Amino acid sequence: MRNLLTISIGPVQEFIAAARKTADLQAGSNLRQRLACEAANYVSRYGELVFPSDAAEGGANKILVLLHENEDPKVVARECHKCLKESLMKCWQTVLEKLSEKAVGKELGNNQIKNFVEFYAAWMPLEDEASYTTARKDLERLLAGRKALRDFKQPLSYPDRFKSPFDPSRDTVIRDHDSLKKPLKLKESEYLDAISLMKRSIGLHPDILDSCFPTRRKHEMVATFQKQDQHSRPQSDASNVPSTSEMAFRSLERRVRDAARPSAGLHSPSFRQDAQNRRA
Repeated sequence: MRNLLTISIGPVQEFIAAARKTADLQAGSNLRQRLACEAANYVSRYGELVFPSDAAEGGANKILVLLHENEDPKVVARECHKCLKESLMKCWQTVLEKLSEKAVGKELGNNQIKNFVEFYAAWMPLEDEASYTTARKDLERLLAGRKALRDFKQPLSYPDRFKSPFDPSRDTVIRDHDSLKKPLKLKESEYLDAISLMKRSIGLHPDILDSCFPTRRKHEMVATFQKQDQHSRPQSDASNVPSTSEMAFRSLERRVRDAARPSAGLHSPSFRQDAQNRRA
């Protein structure tokens, strides 16, 4: 029997909105989107994606997948959560490499990154296609109930640390504010937590996301190349009769090729042929 598995990833609005600079907002949005795409790409190995329909075009914080036969939804959900934690931790380590070694508290930062993602999952067996509607409604109720039972974990805290202005529940991970003030463009009162510091770094160095989420970057490159190839040469229809746009493209291509030749000009064959056609 196959199972319907749904996953909700957070936080969303409050995570993106916790920012001072526009680059922070964009970095938070991009990071959340990459996490959602990473989750969709992972679960697609074990079933058929229902939403989003394509892992490369993901971005929604909710995922629905119809698992293959004999796939354990509990294991898939647990490993997906683990995958997101590892990806986020990889981003954090990349950020630390760009900063002074003693300027950031690594132990506190690692703890905040590890417990950041809000991951909720629910699943329901699907007997046949006819029962999909009922199973989907029951699944949504299960997920809503699971999200209502939030995991209230006490964040690691030190009495001698400032609180983060963007998330007062977390202590700042900044130890040497002066050494980070210029590279991170910090204000005097900006003592950031690990998540806010990572968003600020990504906003200043967007390439961090590409190194942390290579799968998403690969999908983007493939989609770009396919789009360029699709528009570079119009395709004819199934009857093998060239379309008007394809004939125009061939004519333009021939003219450009002839113009690139040394003999191109008033005496070029294509120009003489065009002149004869116009006179005719």
